[in-house]
Amino acid sequence: TGPTADGAQVRVTCADNYAFGTDGFPALPWSTDPNAPTSVVSTCRSGAWSSVPTCNRTCAVPSSQPPRLTPLFLLETIVDFQCARGYRPVPASDPYPSVSVLNSRSAVTCLATGVTDYTCKKISCGAFVAGPAGVVTVTPEGTSFGLDIVLYGDRVRVDCPSCYRADGTKYYYRTCEDDGAFSCTNCLNIREDCERAVCEIPYTLPASADIVASPDSWSPEQPRLFCSIPGEVATESVSIECAAGLVRNTSIVGQCDNSWVVTCNNRLGLEGTFERCVAPFCAPLSDPWFRGGGARFPMTMNSGSVSSSDSTNPGGQVRVNCQEGYRAVKVELLNANYRPVAQCNDPTSFLATCQYPGCNYESDGYRCVQ
Repeated sequence: TGPTADGAQVRVTCADNYAFGTDGFPALPWSTDPNAPTSVVSTCRSGAWSSVPTCNRTCAVPSSQPPRLTPLFLLETIVDFQCARGYRPVPASDPYPSVSVLNSRSAVTCLATGVTDYTCKKISCGAFVAGPAGVVTVTPEGTSFGLDIVLYGDRVRVDCPSCYRADGTKYYYRTCEDDGAFSCTNCLNIREDCERAVCEIPYTLPASADIVASPDSWSPEQPRLFCSIPGEVATESVSIECAAGLVRNTSIVGQCDNSWVVTCNNRLGLEGTFERCVAPFCAPLSDPWFRGGGARFPMTMNSGSVSSSDSTNPGGQVRVNCQEGYRAVKVELLNANYRPVAQCNDPTSFLATCQYPGCNYESDGYRCVQ
């Protein structure tokens, strides 16, 4: 760089893979001195530089046990060499080792190429496979080679399919451990770690009701149903029936069932639960109901009103009054069509009777028509 004035100073730093290592600077061998400086100041005095160090070729020694704090010099050797947990000593050109490789070398030497003849590489657990294929979803997280080569400390995420859980969650992790195997904290041997989920039943049977059919998995001490998977696994259900003369509590017009089923859906929720068994009844008639038709009113009601609904019990009757301009006409079904039945005098109202079984009103064919 040209002449330098007397007294000038420069800072000398070794390039990568080189380090100071002359016999006299410092007194301790550089390769074992963790306090060795990374640079040295040299001063120009009377035409010469003071303290000119020598940069020698080194080899890094990562992941050794105990940890190597400073580099290894050219041709320098470490005896009784071991790698840290999860690593094995192998030649630098070798693939990642399996756990079967011994974790010891009698000596490791720094070569002229700047690498040691043996280096510490992570153990490989091999490829990760979770099955059956197409059922669980596997995602590598932090792996260098996807799912084909999973190294020590890498992990994969396994998502369970619909209706399955792993220890209560929708997914779990498997990690490559230092024994060369994948961790298995909640393996249940059903679709790998995914177990078919269940709905726990915080559901007390209504009074006057009994279970008449249940799957093998059900018991009064452990009331539960496995989650249903349409088209894949048969749906589990519990059949419940009210005592004789009672029906399930429902306001749906035209239904008067005394039994029902409870299932566990793929959202892990119960379907088909009812609170109580009650005496049969007909849903009270109202204008919107009979105007829109119903189970026993297939023909649209044009106009009318309910004057009384003093009984919704089987056999009870209500009177339907036709509005002004409308008459109560009896109709019959003929060739899939309804037609009026000839009468001498059309009334302006008619009675509808609560029927059982069926739990709906029957008007003997009368409608309000113009």
